[in-house]
Amino acid sequence: MERTIVLTGVSSGIGLHTAQYMLNRGYHAFGSVRKAADGETLQTKLGKNFTPLLFDVTDAGAIAKAVKVVESKLDGENLTAVVNNAGVCSPAPMLHVPLDEVRQAIEVNCIGVLAVIQAFAPLLGAKPDAQGTPGRVVNITSVNGAVAIPLFGGYNASKFAAQAINDSLRRELSIYGIFVSAIEPGQVATGMQGKINFDSLEERYGNTRLWPAFEGLRDGYNTGKLIPLTDVSKKIMLAIESSKPKADYPMHILWRLNQLLPTKMMDSLLNKFTGVDKCKRF
Repeated sequence: MERTIVLTGVSSGIGLHTAQYMLNRGYHAFGSVRKAADGETLQTKLGKNFTPLLFDVTDAGAIAKAVKVVESKLDGENLTAVVNNAGVCSPAPMLHVPLDEVRQAIEVNCIGVLAVIQAFAPLLGAKPDAQGTPGRVVNITSVNGAVAIPLFGGYNASKFAAQAINDSLRRELSIYGIFVSAIEPGQVATGMQGKINFDSLEERYGNTRLWPAFEGLRDGYNTGKLIPLTDVSKKIMLAIESSKPKADYPMHILWRLNQLLPTKMMDSLLNKFTGVDKCKRF
């Protein structure tokens, strides 16, 4: 039986690397893209064992069409796994961030995760007459889903919610034998860091008292202390293939420290870590 996987957000970064990684392990990968041209490019690049799916995680109709494409190729077998990777992230201070930006983060990073799982769950074996080996769900949440890191308030909110959805589904889908795991990385070497427009951020937030912390953030992105893509793909593979997958695969020390340290100590640590402690009142 062919092993099959659905991944969201495969145009670049974690999604693309994981698609390549799982293809090398003999999987057939279905990957979501938002542009048909991207799908054609990836089809050529990744080969016959890759099938592009054209949908945005916020578009229920397009997701439903993608489910039909996958179902027709499964020929009655269950999907091996669904991996939710698509997401958006933009640094902004909670006091000043536009509310529409927060809504968008929640729509993509949280509601989108649930929409994809609800749509593909029957193909994983979440149905009354299910047969065969149940599939698995892997959600790329973040250390920001457990630790509210300053300057990322909207992103934190979306990832906390995504983690709650992950945990709820892990308990509920257990009745079908479906394991649900979360991968919780910090900054990953995806190239996203270089796409952050600090000039635009300065126009929006340069006059706020938190701007000095953004200057530190700019420097922090150039330190090279990023998680390799291969490390993330290996965690995803473990969650899919392990006989006893973990509920969580944390990949940043802050995740552990948040469990061990008192709240006030974490506040001080995070403010120092992000440079917020330098933003004193004038």
